[in-house]
Amino acid sequence: MKTRMQLFSLLLSLLFYRAATAQELNAKITINPEKLGNVPDKTIFNDMNKAITEFLNNRKWTNDQYQLVERINCTFFINLTEMSTDVFKAEVDIQSTRPIYNSNYTSAVFFTLDRDWLFKYNRYESLDFNENQFSSNFTSMLAFYAYIIIGMDYDSYSLEGGTANYIKAQQIVNQASTASEPGWLSSTGTPSKNRYWLIENLLNARYKPFHEAMNQYYRKGMDEMSKDVDGARKEITNALNQIKSVWKLSPNLFLLQLFFFTKSEEIVNIYKDALPADKNKIVELLNEINVQNSTKWQQILGK
Repeated sequence: MKTRMQLFSLLLSLLFYRAATAQELNAKITINPEKLGNVPDKTIFNDMNKAITEFLNNRKWTNDQYQLVERINCTFFINLTEMSTDVFKAEVDIQSTRPIYNSNYTSAVFFTLDRDWLFKYNRYESLDFNENQFSSNFTSMLAFYAYIIIGMDYDSYSLEGGTANYIKAQQIVNQASTASEPGWLSSTGTPSKNRYWLIENLLNARYKPFHEAMNQYYRKGMDEMSKDVDGARKEITNALNQIKSVWKLSPNLFLLQLFFFTKSEEIVNIYKDALPADKNKIVELLNEINVQNSTKWQQILGK
């Protein structure tokens, strides 16, 4: 089996590679303090932005060697909702993308909203993180999502390629289980939609078809669109049928909700130009496994 890095190199064979090596992430951070009202010294948000950017982008998260062009593009939109001295509460949109072979198109791989970010930040303290012990809720949250982003990216290139990174994320969850902040335990934070459940779903052997679907969706589907649109679309349909097998096991699975939250717009665009019979079949399937987006699926039919 080819490694993630070998597959990525094939996808980028027409691009100019720089000689310098780089870390895995190319994270863009946006901090929105509007809900905090009047804050006397707003330079703290610039410092926070810089600290998070450096923490995510300058740290080596894996042992793999990356070229600059290979870095995983991701965004963290941090909407600060409460502030008390050095304690902050935030809701954070997190998204990662990856390029599609032989095109200028980038596809969203992971997209989530974490409503349970509660952390301390002091601009004069360094951001410490030790993967073998819990240091702070601030760095643990950032590291958790770094591993999730890398794992999801690797899954899109090779079957179960992200497992090692998911295990790292699970280790963070386990170490944070004694923390007072929400989101790390099955019963804290947003019910059934927190960090605990995300990594539980990703590592639960019952949901292995999800990882197979991710790989098929990208490697046999999206990455083949430039060669054979109809054939690639059929592979994506097969991937969605794999998703259905997971849905049968757990219709309300958090991981499936995130998948459709991330991919719904793209799926609509993929099938808009399909044959009428194929459109009807895929809409029937999508309405069965993701009725929440039933109105959106009607766009495939031109409604």
